[in-house]
Amino acid sequence: MIALHAETSELEQMRGRVHVLEAYIEQESASANDLLQILRSDDYKPANDLARQNLDMQRKIKAMAARIPEHKDRDEADYLNLLAQKKGLDAEVDQFSGLPDDLKTARAELEHLRAEVRAITQHRDAIFEGLVERESPRKGR
Repeated sequence: MIALHAETSELEQMRGRVHVLEAYIEQESASANDLLQILRSDDYKPANDLARQNLDMQRKIKAMAARIPEHKDRDEADYLNLLAQKKGLDAEVDQFSGLPDDLKTARAELEHLRAEVRAITQHRDAIFEGLVERESPRKGR
């Protein structure tokens, strides 16, 4: 009994939807018939400059179609530039990948590495000065 009541209710809803759709179709059909009558009547005349507008639109379409490869190439170049920029940024970030997560520890590691760089630079400078002194001609007094 409940199943029959549910089916009856569902059928009533469907019938209501069909009536709404039927009314909408009749309204659109009447609107389309009115438009068709206007277009078939002698009163309808297309715009005088319709041919010129058509030619203008065709010219614009051709001009835009000619620019499509240019825009495509530009988009591809922009993409490649962004990809190169991303690789550069990834390389910069990777330089810091070996540092510890803790800020104090990372700063200590950085200072240690800077001290190593200073020591190596001083050693290089000392070697260079020794090389310059050894290779420079001595002036006799």
